[in-house]
Amino acid sequence: MKEITRVGIDLGKHVYQVCAMDAAGAVVFQRQVKAPRLMELMARIEPCRVGMEASGGAHRWVEKLIELGHDVRMMSPQFVRPYVKSNKSDYHDAEAICEAVSRPTMRFVALLDQGAPSIAAGASQPRAGSASLAQAGGPYMRGPSGPLPPKAARDTRPKSGDRSLAWNYCSLRDSAA
Repeated sequence: MKEITRVGIDLGKHVYQVCAMDAAGAVVFQRQVKAPRLMELMARIEPCRVGMEASGGAHRWVEKLIELGHDVRMMSPQFVRPYVKSNKSDYHDAEAICEAVSRPTMRFVALLDQGAPSIAAGASQPRAGSASLAQAGGPYMRGPSGPLPPKAARDTRPKSGDRSLAWNYCSLRDSAA
């Protein structure tokens, strides 16, 4: 069996397509595996470079594959697309990922640290300053210099005693008619 130097994994919901290539770029094997069997397959392969498209579930697989000793790289799907040789399918996508991960100029997605998911989860919480405005009794808007007052307080129409030029012109025009 030829030595595997890189592996491309196309992640799906239930079935994953795995493509393995040697140093010359020849396909060593191409398999479709279900989620529980992916780790068994990757454990049997000597540590090598593994590529996959970045997605929500990819970070979980990255951690598991790094524990097995693989050099895991994630790529944005838009950068993998030029390497697809034929019509889009899981088979061709896995082969394209495997090809793209070998490129020296490929831009890879940063891997999450162990503590990063908890930080990202906190980012979805409202900021402390805006939470008090949201709880103040209704919807609020944010302007370039901070929170805006409620709509009744920011009504921009001039009051009856306002003598601005625009309103004076309108009143003169209306009185002339």
